[in-house]
Amino acid sequence: MNSVQTANVVDGAASVPHVDWSAIFAGALLASAIGFILMTFGSGLGLSLVDPFGKEGASPVLIAAMVGLWTAWVVVSSFMAGGYLAGRMRRRAFDASEHEVDVRDGSHGLVVWAMGVLIAGYLAASGIANVTGAVASSAGSVVSASASAIGESSADPMALVTDSLMRKDGSQSTSEDNSSTGMSSQTREEVARLLASSVASGDIKPEDQAYLASVVERVTGVGAEEAEKRVSTAISTVEESAQKAKSVAESARKSGILFTFLAAAILIISAVAAWWSATLGGKHRDEAIDFSHLTRWK
Repeated sequence: MNSVQTANVVDGAASVPHVDWSAIFAGALLASAIGFILMTFGSGLGLSLVDPFGKEGASPVLIAAMVGLWTAWVVVSSFMAGGYLAGRMRRRAFDASEHEVDVRDGSHGLVVWAMGVLIAGYLAASGIANVTGAVASSAGSVVSASASAIGESSADPMALVTDSLMRKDGSQSTSEDNSSTGMSSQTREEVARLLASSVASGDIKPEDQAYLASVVERVTGVGAEEAEKRVSTAISTVEESAQKAKSVAESARKSGILFTFLAAAILIISAVAAWWSATLGGKHRDEAIDFSHLTRWK
């Protein structure tokens, strides 16, 4: 009789696969669902902290820190939940040692993590689960519409500098072709090109600067000294704008590098969390831990 029972146990253990895909799929789906819900909720909270006009609300640094912490917590906690479910639902082969059982449970948690990362990557690439992007796009539309309403969306920095350069004392800027001022659209474009070339080369040729001063003097009717002063001010303004643009681009590059490293670190931590929670789920499975008291109504 004992030999028959032993044979049945061995046969039953042999029929249990080392990889329980049903438990893995269940854990991966749970992790993806929890992450989706929490990221959606976080997007709403983040949007409530942002001022479309940039006058009030939390600072960009604080918002970036909150987004990073929230994302880390969501990713790690969702994979912990998915790993635990996979470990708890995995069928155990009783012919394995305790260490082997822990390794198999933890491996199921890692596969849940890998599948969840692939699912999230696919959904984000296809735009199905890109809720954060949709919220950000909506916020951007609000900001753009608001800026357009107050006349800021169509502002061209180079055109503004040219207007300031060619403005007559006590009159409106010569932004349109007007024969009485001697400022044609062709001359205006030439002035803009010379200013842009000073930014590209890092300096402006003396003859180009003298030419700009003569154009300003002829168009506006100011004296030579005032014309040269306006040209120097315009060149300085354009160069400052270019430096600001370079600074913004450099900050974006550094932020991108930091983001990639943080994303990799969060994924590694979540993989460890999925492994640990899967082994915990397997331990609770073997010890028959009862959580029914949490679901009882009475």
